[in-house]
Amino acid sequence: MKKICLPILLAASIGAAHAADAPAEAGVSAVEALGRLNGQALACSETAISAQAKQLMLKYAPRTSRYGTTFEQATQLGFADQVKSRVCPAAAALSARLDAVAEELERKLPAVQ
Repeated sequence: MKKICLPILLAASIGAAHAADAPAEAGVSAVEALGRLNGQALACSETAISAQAKQLMLKYAPRTSRYGTTFEQATQLGFADQVKSRVCPAAAALSARLDAVAEELERKLPAVQ
């Protein structure tokens, strides 16, 4: 009987862990989008938009290495991609994208107090 119960308990605990990770994964994808936008803003010398992106990061993202690393790596990728394209979008377009990412963060992550 012990041989049958252990796999069932293990499967149930793994399933519960994956269910708990679903909101976290959604939050990570939003932080990644925020980081890419931050990198693009930095490459385009849009410092006000970059500052807003960092403020959103502080407001919504949990202060863990996972979120911090995701933001930093996405920022680097966004910067590199923007440098390759050589054509910066208008500040209004970047700002509108930032607003959309802010709404996504608000839905997926609670504000950090």
